[in-house]
Amino acid sequence: MVKCRFTLTYPVSFAGQKERRIQLSGEAYFEVFKDKSHPFTVISRGQLLEVQGTHFNISAYQEDRQVKTTLLEGSVTIAPLGYVGGHENLPMQNLAVTMKPGQQCVNDGGNLKVAIVDASYAVAWKEGHFLFYNESIESIMEKLARWYDVQVVYEDSLLKQETRNVNISRSVNISKVLNIIADTGNIRFKVEGKTVFVSRNQIR
Repeated sequence: MVKCRFTLTYPVSFAGQKERRIQLSGEAYFEVFKDKSHPFTVISRGQLLEVQGTHFNISAYQEDRQVKTTLLEGSVTIAPLGYVGGHENLPMQNLAVTMKPGQQCVNDGGNLKVAIVDASYAVAWKEGHFLFYNESIESIMEKLARWYDVQVVYEDSLLKQETRNVNISRSVNISKVLNIIADTGNIRFKVEGKTVFVSRNQIR
């Protein structure tokens, strides 16, 4: 299952190939059937992920600084891509990490960090929900901008670092989502066409 603003590249057929390799830009959820003789690999923004059979989510948008991989079932190995033996864009296996269910790997410029997370937040999108917990306004607005195809302008940049908890359906219009966020604190939104202005709500 894939989200908006994504590109998935793969061959017409995997027949005769040693592995099932695809390339992803954007976000997608995978359920991969186990086939030891034909491992499944995903290349996404500077990393290579290899699985045998598992359920996982990858968020690899071009505009995001980090690539996030969340594992729900099975096991995956992730290696950053770099120069190996004088060749570019090869997996650096010495820096590879192996994940367990309930873990998330964050790839920040080739630096991989694995932590235990609530995986339901990473895959809420495929159930039709926005689900944010203690997430920064900047991160929330980036995801809303992608979904509703809008631009975000901050009149107070300090608001970017404030955090909010939000749980709402993706089927509602953006005004309803923004109203719910505004109700959680001192923040105000103004929508003009395809632009959302974010400012601090002045208390009088």
